[in-house]
Amino acid sequence: MIRDALRFDERVGHRLLPDVQLRAWQVGAPYLMRTNSMGFRTREFEPTRTGGRRRVLVYGDSFAEGVGVSDGRRFSDLLEELVPDVEVLNFGLRASGTDQQLLLFRERPPELEYDLVVIGLFTDDVKRNVSRFGILTTATGENYEKPYFQLEDGELELHNVPVPRHATDYRDLDSEDRKMVYHSGIGHRLRMAVRKYAPWAKNALQRVTRFQPAPYLDEPDDPAWMLTTAIVEQWAAEADAPVLVLAIPPYQYFEGTASSRAYEERFAELADAPGVEVHDSLPDLRAAADSGGAARLRIRGDAHYTAEGHRVLAESL
Repeated sequence: MIRDALRFDERVGHRLLPDVQLRAWQVGAPYLMRTNSMGFRTREFEPTRTGGRRRVLVYGDSFAEGVGVSDGRRFSDLLEELVPDVEVLNFGLRASGTDQQLLLFRERPPELEYDLVVIGLFTDDVKRNVSRFGILTTATGENYEKPYFQLEDGELELHNVPVPRHATDYRDLDSEDRKMVYHSGIGHRLRMAVRKYAPWAKNALQRVTRFQPAPYLDEPDDPAWMLTTAIVEQWAAEADAPVLVLAIPPYQYFEGTASSRAYEERFAELADAPGVEVHDSLPDLRAAADSGGAARLRIRGDAHYTAEGHRVLAESL
């Protein structure tokens, strides 16, 4: 069903189809979603604030978009209920990196009024930022490329725009280019096999193998993290309002199957970037997991949060 909602886009790589309403599925969990005329899971809106209310723009990947959760139950929707006189517009895009999200922000109408930008930064976004290939594939498995930034003499340089319309079989790439394919390699295939054939063993295997979901956060000078930091800093420099990074952790950190030390250190450092504030939702997710059970916070057999997990995110914010 994920492919049914997506289309190729030469500026961002992929985006949601506009003006669709469908019953989607995420690992057996049904949810209802609707997109507006721009292809985002948010209401139609005017450039000016509605009724004088403060306006928040939310960006991010599938966790921000709310994959697996019906409209009205995502953290961006719940924020409007929790905070008086606030309008929240959700520009989340599944399987996108922070690089693609910045490009979406640049596409906003120049007269758009807003008071805060929230970047929902999930750890996988960091890896996507150094990838040249996106989520879209052909029926025979070739990958479409995506836009990406590189740090050149300390400056961000954008590549692959417009995005090539032809797909590439990553098996034909050399070893260096193959590293730029996000969903590839034996590690990815093993994870997919465990998810399909032995989901009951996943947590036990992660504990035994000391699985680390985000090894690129181990060191502050990791190229993926340095690039992500530069993208966030550039975003803050371009925004006309404060930028708040909402740190969204993988479930292993609040379920206790992996150490969150490096994650917490890196995101704390990100708060030192000019014009950037950081809110880490991990303590509240961990508290919710301890009090009510971690299983209720994410979709069974999947990494995405449930409606209850989104409620914790909203209340944390």
